[in-house]
Parts: sequence; C-alpha cells; structure tokens
Amino acid sequence: MNNKERKIRNDCKYTGENSEVFVKEKTCLECGKLFIKKPNTSVRYFNKIRRFCSHACYSKHRSKEFVGEKSGRWNGGKVKNTNGYVRLMDKNHRRQDNNHYVAEHILIAENILKRPIEKTEVIHHINGIKNDNRPENLYLFNDIGEHHRYHDYLRWKSEKLVPITQSNLQALAI
Repeated sequence: MNNKERKIRNDCKYTGENSEVFVKEKTCLECGKLFIKKPNTSVRYFNKIRRFCSHACYSKHRSKEFVGEKSGRWNGGKVKNTNGYVRLMDKNHRRQDNNHYVAEHILIAENILKRPIEKTEVIHHINGIKNDNRPENLYLFNDIGEHHRYHDYLRWKSEKLVPITQSNLQALAI
C-alpha cells in the first residue's frame, strides 16, 4: 500500500487564509487508483482509516466480502421466494437457479426416490401449502400436463376425479 505524506496548500473557505496541511497518498483496495486522504477534522470520523477512493469502490468491495455465509443476513442457505416456495442453496445440483438455489420439495423427493427428479416431472403439494414440504404432503406427477389436468378437474369438481389425499413417493421409491 502506498502511504506517502506530502504538504498541500489549503485555502480556508471561511477566512480565506492559506495554510499547509499534510495529506496521505493512498491506493484504493478495490480499483488500485491513487487518491489523497485529507485529515478529517470531524469528530465522528476522527482517525477513521480510509481505504477506498470512492463510495462506489467501497460498495463493490463490500459486496464481494460479505456474501453467503459471511453475510450478516445469512440464514443457513434457506430462503422463501416470492411464490411461497422454500429454496435451499446447493451449488452442485443440476436444477439450481442462477443464485444456486433449488426448491426444497425437489430435494426431499429426490432423497426419498433415491434418483434425480426429471425436468418433465412435477412435485405437487397435496394440501396446497407451498412451504409444507413434509414427504407425506408431496405427490409426483409424470409431466406438467398430468398436473394441469388434475388442477382443472379440481376447479370444475369433476365426478371422475378422486382427490389426492396421500403421497405416492414411498410407493415409487420401491
């Protein structure tokens, strides 16, 4: 790190007097640009170490430094998305999203079935509560069309349909 001290002329904005002030030339930790650190007379920032040339560089550095487990808002890699589904962080899963999260009900179904869930297969929540991921509340449909037909039948109260009341995951695991 570059910490050269040098004198600069400082014109007082109130009295107009000239004075010489010692400043430090420092290198920004984020972009590597040289910047001048003037002595801070504010009580709040007295002796505060300035390591970045701008607030933008500070924010950029902080966003890299406090991510994931280092974040103060870390919740064990478990989040609830806007649709109400619980998602878990799994950086090695084939069905992860751009932020490395996978739907919890997919992980639970895969653990029971001991095989990956295909992209065409759909996990249905029997009681309709999207964050209730108990194995007995999950039902596996072979494709999205079958899942849509089930919901259409429910909507129109078809006599042909027997509502799903129990999970099929244990039976499929055998």
